[in-house]
Amino acid sequence: MPAPIPFPRRRASKLRHPDVLAAHWYEYVLGEDESGVWAILPRGGKTWWAVSGDVTTMGDDQLRLYPHGGGWAAQFWQPGRELHILHPDGTEVTRQVAVLDYVDMVLGPVCDATGVSFVDLVLDVVRYPDGTVAIVDEDEVDEEVVRYGIPLGHIDRARADAAEVHTAMARRLPPFDGTAELWRARFHASVPAG
Repeated sequence: MPAPIPFPRRRASKLRHPDVLAAHWYEYVLGEDESGVWAILPRGGKTWWAVSGDVTTMGDDQLRLYPHGGGWAAQFWQPGRELHILHPDGTEVTRQVAVLDYVDMVLGPVCDATGVSFVDLVLDVVRYPDGTVAIVDEDEVDEEVVRYGIPLGHIDRARADAAEVHTAMARRLPPFDGTAELWRARFHASVPAG
């Protein structure tokens, strides 16, 4: 039997503007520091994707940070991350994803009695294992603005936030300075293997 996880569990939801569910998962809240609230979806945890019906099982820990100031939500992975994807037709696929840090530009995040949620604003900033940092999904912005009625002011803000995150990530400023690994270690020290 797996060891109990001694952290509060909550539902997390990723939305498309303004309130269309894109995905949800259950994560454990590890704590808070000057950067924001840290949470983890441990290895074996699942994400349910609303549109495709896919269920993704994590091959390793997905550490998340919800900053105090909002504007983005970050994911921190380990090298060689694997995702196991179960499609609604029963087929399964395993994918290796090369991105280490992945930051969604968002409205929110909003925490309440039901958990945490944020509205995805399309643009993302990623860091690859070789240290390259890039702003991605700019090519999807126009289509998503039309599809979900995202106000252009939100997109302008997302672009400004993406530029700030890009700079912080490229310069390895907190929280992109390895802080995530301290939180990952805290989790594993509290939940012995086995």
